[in-house]
Amino acid sequence: MREWDLPARVSSSGVLRLLILRRGDDHAAILQSADAMLADLNAVPSELVPAQVIAVWRLAAVLDAVAVARCRGELLMAWSWLVRGLGGEAELPASHYTTEGLNLLIEESRHGEVTSQDILAGVAEHLFDLATNFGYLPELMDSHGELIGATLLLSEPSEAALAAAPMALTWARQRGNQKLATLTAQWCVAAAGKPDADPVVAARLLHAAALTLPDAASRRQVINNLLGSLPSDAPGLLRLQLLVDSVEGDFDLVSTRLPILLDHMPRLWAEHPDDVVPLLREHFFRALGPVITVLAEHGRVGDCVRLLRAWNGQPPGRPADPVEDAVLLVIDQPDGMRWSWSGGSTLMPLGMSLAKLTDTMNAALGTSYQVVGGGKRQLRAARDHLDSAASAAFAAACRRYFRVDLPEPARTAVSARSLAIFLPGTRIPHQAFILPRWIPPMLWASLNSPLPDRWLDRVVLLEGDTDLACTEASLVTALLSQLGCQVERVAASEVTPARFEAAYTDASADAIWLIGHGRSPMFQPQHSHLALPGGDTVGIDLLLRRPPAPFRRRLLVLNVCEGAVTAVTGGPSRRGLAGAAADASQAVMAHQWEINERAAACFGVLLAASLLDHPDDYRAGFGAAMARFRRPWAEIEQLLLDRGCPPAEVERLSPVVDFADQFFHYAAPALFA
Repeated sequence: MREWDLPARVSSSGVLRLLILRRGDDHAAILQSADAMLADLNAVPSELVPAQVIAVWRLAAVLDAVAVARCRGELLMAWSWLVRGLGGEAELPASHYTTEGLNLLIEESRHGEVTSQDILAGVAEHLFDLATNFGYLPELMDSHGELIGATLLLSEPSEAALAAAPMALTWARQRGNQKLATLTAQWCVAAAGKPDADPVVAARLLHAAALTLPDAASRRQVINNLLGSLPSDAPGLLRLQLLVDSVEGDFDLVSTRLPILLDHMPRLWAEHPDDVVPLLREHFFRALGPVITVLAEHGRVGDCVRLLRAWNGQPPGRPADPVEDAVLLVIDQPDGMRWSWSGGSTLMPLGMSLAKLTDTMNAALGTSYQVVGGGKRQLRAARDHLDSAASAAFAAACRRYFRVDLPEPARTAVSARSLAIFLPGTRIPHQAFILPRWIPPMLWASLNSPLPDRWLDRVVLLEGDTDLACTEASLVTALLSQLGCQVERVAASEVTPARFEAAYTDASADAIWLIGHGRSPMFQPQHSHLALPGGDTVGIDLLLRRPPAPFRRRLLVLNVCEGAVTAVTGGPSRRGLAGAAADASQAVMAHQWEINERAAACFGVLLAASLLDHPDDYRAGFGAAMARFRRPWAEIEQLLLDRGCPPAEVERLSPVVDFADQFFHYAAPALFA
């Protein structure tokens, strides 16, 4: 890198330190330092330092910050810092960045400038990881990915280059760039063979290279050799990846290695801080994908459940657990949708690609989710609100994609299941599309064997500040009272965090019913919250404090927007309000996106009416409410009047257009176990 006379305030802020890519343990200090350096660099006059060089310094300044975000599993933060290093704003999705610093790094790296090569390798490590695993910055990778990968191969195997090369190789394989994959594999093998190569780094390099071998037997042989020589202190995620790839779709080998995988999980997560583990489980769940797919194909749903439990830090349970017979496992595969149950499975062809479905979902929900490995994906700025005009296309896409016209005996087997796991977790309203054929199974987020449902003797109903909260509360109270249920109404003015906590942690309440607002940020589901009247919020931490209920489970109704939104990059839908709150002792009803207040209020009233028919079977009550919600308003109105609801109150729920004609209305509710 050419020398430039930087102002003292810039060099003293630590830019030069970052150029040697040292990592520290004080995450907060690293982030603060990176922020200060960016501010200093952005203030440097162009007459002192050319803009291209400042662009390089800017990339160097964010490397440690991106590394901190990645090691904590905070993709939002990693993406934001990387875009800021590229000259963009700290907004997501990225709508602006420049490549002048990247271009200068590539140019000087190709001329053998060592510092530039180190910085480029650090940038490459982050870019290839975020692009390969999460589909980020697709346009940048389209234009620069191959050039970055090829330039990386010109450098000596520095620490940064050794970290970046396996990720570059995975990206090349995913893109079908055979030439770059072969050259990178050769570089990895050569670097691993150096006398001073670190054994763990060498194993990572050889593992990446082995995956380019043309036949499965050769790949398994190399990977098993790596497993046999892997140091005992090797990272748990590396060992997991080797274990999974060592069986590569072979059912007999999977069965043999399953006890080893189950035993490995506690040690894997013990390597990471407790607050980071939930995010890492989500982001690295795809490592388990090949094993779960093979087990599901052979109807080994119980083994899948045990593996998922171990992955989530739960006791895996014993073989032949009775709950296995209640579980339906549905997996999206490239060649179709796999429906599996204990002892059997069937593969249904997809009516459209997951990429196309994701496009229609993003257009309708205002989201910016990506399909990794499915070719070029455009990343759009998220509106973060619903587009009703696009809802019909999303509904049609869901119907085509989610095929439920199963042949016998699969249909009989599947329809008897009361719990379902959908992998990967998505925002497809599965229960709404299963409903016309059979009672929807509950979304089994907790993976704990559910207790029998309680009879609703006592309900605490917390009113929010929605326009129809009082109407819903009055009608719900009137309906549940017909069961002999004691409904304790808490007025909106009294719903504080302390009052919510008192109600939620009260083990004597058979149901907690909240009417109000909710929010789940798309890229930060761990920050999902309930918005109470007066501006107070309740987060996931409180929802995890479920009171003990050793005999029967209660019902939590979150009649709020986005209460059922969960992370969609990995495994079972646990990260979000409903996913976190659900457990063996608590079933949770919530909505998958923003829902119109009138529609939410009407569904809440229909749920109460349906629980009159099924007072100790929440799944049946939910299914009945979903079915009634899709009937014309005249039928809904008559049902409520027949149940003794006051006509004036019922009239307030009257929609302009039938709820059954609005996809965002009838498909929103979800029930979790």
